[in-house]
Amino acid sequence: MVFDSSPAGMAEYRNSIRAKRHFLVSYVATLGLLMGSVASGNERTAGLMLAGCVVTFSFSMHFIGKSTNQLHKSVWLRNRDALNRRR
Repeated sequence: MVFDSSPAGMAEYRNSIRAKRHFLVSYVATLGLLMGSVASGNERTAGLMLAGCVVTFSFSMHFIGKSTNQLHKSVWLRNRDALNRRR
């Protein structure tokens, strides 16, 4: 495995995978709410579902940003540990 020499990097990598899963779940919920608001015959229900869509979309963007940052940090930690091992 790539992260064998860096336990801290591996922990961050696992956290990034977990955040990516949260992103996928919230993104699917966003799509479900969007389709439900389009298919709804009631204007009030469609408006509420659209508002929920906006909220879940903001959560999904938070999780994808968090996942990306953790992935970058895990690679940085792995590279740092690999360079320190060579010295």
